[in-house]
Amino acid sequence: MLKLICIAFLVTVLTLVAGEDSLDPAEYGCADDINQEDLLKKNDVCLQCEDLHKEGVVFSLCKTNCFTTQYFTNCVKDLEEAEKEPPE
Repeated sequence: MLKLICIAFLVTVLTLVAGEDSLDPAEYGCADDINQEDLLKKNDVCLQCEDLHKEGVVFSLCKTNCFTTQYFTNCVKDLEEAEKEPPE
């Protein structure tokens, strides 16, 4: 019985580790065949935008409808502008 529990635990851990670099497209309203690399990059834009604006709702709005809303576009622009600004 202990072996079975250990195997189940190991499988769970390996599944979590293997899935670290992948996201569920359905969570973002995207088609299942979306390129994972593109999904990760767009997700990162939304995370950076949320950090820039310091508001939790930004991430949710940014990723809506597979990153096709004006919120995502504005996040890209905001991040580009933030890069141009000299550090304080």
